Amino acid sequence: MRTFRTDMAVMVLALSVAPVAAAQETQSKGDEPPRLVMVASEQDTGEVEKTFAAIRAQMSDMNVNLTLTRVPVFFGTLREQYETVRQVAERSRARLTFWIDLSVEDRVFLYIAEPGGGRVLVRAVEPETDETLGRVDVIAIIVRTVAEAIIEGGEIGVTRPQPEAARPPPSPPPKPPVLPPDSGPKRREKPQPSAPRDLLEIAGAYVGSLYDKEPTWRSGASVGLAGRVSERFWVKAAYRIEAPIRKANDLVSVEFSPHPFEVGAFLRLGPSKVAVDLGIALVNDPLTWSLRTKDVSVRPERNRFRWLVAACPSVTVGWAPYGIYRFFLTVSADIYFNESPSVVEASERDVKVIDPLDVRPTVLAGVAFVIF
Repeated sequence: MRTFRTDMAVMVLALSVAPVAAAQETQSKGDEPPRLVMVASEQDTGEVEKTFAAIRAQMSDMNVNLTLTRVPVFFGTLREQYETVRQVAERSRARLTFWIDLSVEDRVFLYIAEPGGGRVLVRAVEPETDETLGRVDVIAIIVRTVAEAIIEGGEIGVTRPQPEAARPPPSPPPKPPVLPPDSGPKRREKPQPSAPRDLLEIAGAYVGSLYDKEPTWRSGASVGLAGRVSERFWVKAAYRIEAPIRKANDLVSVEFSPHPFEVGAFLRLGPSKVAVDLGIALVNDPLTWSLRTKDVSVRPERNRFRWLVAACPSVTVGWAPYGIYRFFLTVSADIYFNESPSVVEASERDVKVIDPLDVRPTVLAGVAFVIF
């Protein structure tokens, strides 16, 4: 999530909870309990889980259906956040939805929305709100109080002053809230920073591949960029830094220098912490080489440059412990379309110098960082 001060400054002046004269009647015993939904991003952990547990404990004596729903992408302006929450409410038929913003270090913003009303209640919870209650407990009490008012027929709106004669009689004092057993004085914890938007990654990795039929194992490094196009679809580009390949026999010595780079796309499946990427890429490898003869009768090939093209399907398993970086392991195969053995001519016979594989198994292990 991100900070929403610009949107909040306009809306917070006109948001409160007020009873409605024409409100609906309280649900009968045979009806389904009202559904209350807390919405959070898949990247938000820790503070969200603690807050939801406190709200559940606070509402343990209420006949409500309380759930926590996570969405893959949950950022933008307050209007965009409300649209995401509204869609969640429509799918789950929620009576009330709420979420928290942890992007400001010294306070937590609580947002409560009634899906049908089109309005949002905003509360800023300061660390010093109460000396005996923790911040999550204060949030839980606010959510309970608003939920009771909404269930009893209230709505989120502007309270207008009424004439003295038209004012309803004072309502009885609310019953004291039920505090969780561990609601005593707590040590203040610094809120976790909001998860980044996770739109662009830069990665570095070790690369190992099986090159020819001898066999020869090549080692190198890879650097690349990946960008999110939609919720699960990504595009990528990478360059492999590989050491030259040196081969020699009794007639010649040759040094091959590969320069592979790839462009492709992949689907990221699974939750935010542990995900599987299924990808396909096109590998372009402008191969150059130099050759030295040990025998004057040996005539090398004239062409010392070859542009190789390959398809590269891949499977990647990634683990993101904190969201801003991700460890990954990739298994792939470079399937070359125009690879061929490199030979030199010696009298009336051909001497094969190197015979590369048309399908080369490749392994990458590295780390990716979110930069935007």
